[in-house]
Amino acid sequence: MNTQSQTKAWFESSVGTRYDVPQDATPPINVGRATGTAGDAGAVTISQSEQTKFISRRHATLWRSENGQWEISDAGSTSGLWVNGVKAEGDRRFPMTEGTKVRLGNFDLTFRLVQAAEGGGGVDGGTVILPDFKPEAPAAFGPAVPAESSDSTHASW
Repeated sequence: MNTQSQTKAWFESSVGTRYDVPQDATPPINVGRATGTAGDAGAVTISQSEQTKFISRRHATLWRSENGQWEISDAGSTSGLWVNGVKAEGDRRFPMTEGTKVRLGNFDLTFRLVQAAEGGGGVDGGTVILPDFKPEAPAAFGPAVPAESSDSTHASW
């Protein structure tokens, strides 16, 4: 089973903007600010805005191993790369899984993965790969107290 061809990846901003990882690009894949040139093809390009002004054109590098594991490293950016709160230094590669938090300069992103379902089912042909989710117990409510009623023999709820 070819895991790489069945997985889609993208970065998502806090306001829901999606920056797709090109599925047909050969790693290493550049992650950086859009330049508006043909060199942006095969890269993850972050659109230019006031929020993204500290993102370098070649800010980070995205890798994919033969077993399908995504990894990211700093490409020598001036404003830094953080992965889950840890500053990337040197050539260190950080593993990327669903929900990994990435900061390029001062711009926060979340790494997203969708794995194609067997037989092509699911929304958009895939199923979101989610991290372990442990819901909190609901807050306890006090005892039910009937509302006052003008009829003294019956309480209304």
